[in-house]
Amino acid sequence: MAEPRRVKEILAERASENFIGRRQELAQLLTCLDAAGPIVTWVHGIAGIGKSALLAEFRAWAATRGAAVVSLDCRLIEPTPAGLQRALGGLLSTAPGQRTVFLLDSYEALLLLDSWLRLTFVPELDGNIRIVIASRYPPNAAWLLALEWQGLFCAIHLRDLASHEAIDLLSRSGFTLPDARRILHFAGGHPLALRLAICSAVQSAGGYDPSLTSVLIHQLAALYLEGIPDPATRTALEAASVVRCLTRSLLQAMLPEVAADVYGRLAGSTFFEPVREGLILHEAVRDAVASVLRSSDPHRFLTYRLAAWRQLRSEAASANRDQMWAYTSGMIYLIQNPVVREAFFPAHHQAVSVEHATPADAVPILELIDTHETPASAAILRNWWSHAPAAFRAVRDESGLTTGFYLYLELRERGLPRMDADPLTRAWRRHLRDNPIPPQQTAVFLRRWLSATAGELPSPVQAACWLDVKRSYMELRPRLRRCYLSLCNLEVFGPTAQTLGFQIIKDASVTLDGVTHHLAVLDFGPGSVDAWLSTLAAAELRLDPDHVGSAVDGLPGLLDEDSRELVLGNHRVSLTVLEFALLQYLHERPGKAVSRAELLQHVWRSRASDSASNVVDVVVRSVRKKLGAHAPRLATIRGFGYTLRPGA
Repeated sequence: MAEPRRVKEILAERASENFIGRRQELAQLLTCLDAAGPIVTWVHGIAGIGKSALLAEFRAWAATRGAAVVSLDCRLIEPTPAGLQRALGGLLSTAPGQRTVFLLDSYEALLLLDSWLRLTFVPELDGNIRIVIASRYPPNAAWLLALEWQGLFCAIHLRDLASHEAIDLLSRSGFTLPDARRILHFAGGHPLALRLAICSAVQSAGGYDPSLTSVLIHQLAALYLEGIPDPATRTALEAASVVRCLTRSLLQAMLPEVAADVYGRLAGSTFFEPVREGLILHEAVRDAVASVLRSSDPHRFLTYRLAAWRQLRSEAASANRDQMWAYTSGMIYLIQNPVVREAFFPAHHQAVSVEHATPADAVPILELIDTHETPASAAILRNWWSHAPAAFRAVRDESGLTTGFYLYLELRERGLPRMDADPLTRAWRRHLRDNPIPPQQTAVFLRRWLSATAGELPSPVQAACWLDVKRSYMELRPRLRRCYLSLCNLEVFGPTAQTLGFQIIKDASVTLDGVTHHLAVLDFGPGSVDAWLSTLAAAELRLDPDHVGSAVDGLPGLLDEDSRELVLGNHRVSLTVLEFALLQYLHERPGKAVSRAELLQHVWRSRASDSASNVVDVVVRSVRKKLGAHAPRLATIRGFGYTLRPGA
């Protein structure tokens, strides 16, 4: 008698039966299993285009051919060589003669490692190993242009499903042909949009609503929210949209009153992907929901981010090295500053690549120097090339041409020449001498960056250089204490650098041929890069990172938002849910008159008329009683509402 089949086997079979389209792409992907097949296969396409479905089908077919497939979620891997090697562990040891495929999913999270992967990691692999990369972005041109990779690298671009394939998918889901055509009209062949339309119809008792034909793809996530009958689950989904990866502790911090089973409900949703650290909301849904929340209820959007910041900061304090990237990436995601977000998680494909310069780069780099630098500055940089070419990073365009470079110096690097003839390097060393850092910590110096077309000014080359520097940040933490950079155009770069914490060092500027070169420093502090990121997020959230329970606005000592208590001298007073929410809302708006209607909308989440505002007055009276001698700080604005006044 045959062994009974497991449910997961039945589900996998049904998923394979419902795999629509992509037959040509699947056949191309499967060639990596052949002896003469590509070593690296890169599958790319926009969010929701069907990469996961294709890879699941590939895994099933690979298993029938005796291949072992090891899947890694790159979103959970620290983007450093050591981070990837830790994630792989002992998996690199393959059985003799067995084809092993390492599937790197969501590879866009590992873009910082792309050059290292191509130049160092993959060449050292066993010949039986294959790499399949799944990314939103196309491969860097260096993969395609390098002669040694010809025939060993394959790129597969996933596009929308063909019309007949989309109609087939909708028909299998129960739609009539006319309804399927109407959906196809606005959703096109984008698989996620089609699935969201299917979900919307399932949620609606009346089936497909033809009015959806006017809805754009990014609005479908908002429609899904409206289709969730349970308010607690809907609210939890909104809270999940502000964080990179949702954990039980983060959900509890953002929504303390949420039922214990809500996290499980989210885990069972089609929009969440369970991973080792928690739940990741599909990025297209996450972006749409967060956008709606930010515009419709900015207070709640901020409140969720505040709670997430405190929870991540608290948990990171006891995290070990292997766990740290989860907290670092979570903190980066909370930061709205596009310079920081783009630097660590690029939202756009990088058309250029950054690599260690080689002797072949000498001519283009020296030509760049002579074109954009004054004679005195050019002589200094030429001298650097002569004495320390290993300190140069070359930037190559999609055709492989060297179109830029930057000069990167690391204080503890062995063999680094002093270069006393360079006045900016002397200024750098002088500042370190006058402001020493602990022996176990280090500093880096971004000495110069130049682009063939833009010189020092903003350009894809400059963006690629800064992205590569962030990879160094990750590799050197927690030893990295400071980053120095030199720049000429303060008007362009000054405001951006200041938002990141860079400060111009007085008396360190150098004038060469009438052009002033400034020296700036970013001190990460004893906590290195992670503490710096936490501080950036705190500044955006109007928090004092050194006093987690207080706001920068000058109202410390009243409300401890971690314990949700009043702090009155040497004793604490507990608060009900509404009392805390009321005080928190006023606390974040010091001295501002807040109307009863506004409190009803944002604290009670009610659109009741002002005539119902007596519920606000009841809670205010209760809070004043608990405030005791501090009650006058919660002042009434006659005929309007309330304000929380700063204390003495």
